[in-house]
Amino acid sequence: MDAAPPLDAWVGTWANGDDHIRIQTSQAPGKLELQGEAVWHGRTKDAVHTGDFSGAAAPVGSHLHFVEAGADSCTIDLTLIGKYLVANDNNLCGGENVRFWGIWKRAR
Repeated sequence: MDAAPPLDAWVGTWANGDDHIRIQTSQAPGKLELQGEAVWHGRTKDAVHTGDFSGAAAPVGSHLHFVEAGADSCTIDLTLIGKYLVANDNNLCGGENVRFWGIWKRAR
């Protein structure tokens, strides 16, 4: 694991099933632009919940802490471990059961 990966190591589209996190370099020095989309499907076709987030954050070493603006906002912690992105959120990034967590791989 690289303790301080370059910004370019974060850049790309990361997938966990059908969910995606897109990371690009920001115009602000040292920051990354993030955009995520996730969907949870329930037992019936009408039980669908979605979530998303977007904004900028600066990684510290191999960790990135993202907080969307506002009270009780979406918070996501990302850790870059080799070719994987490990994510955990505060369960406030979308509808019921929508989560940005787990092990994410680069989308092809």
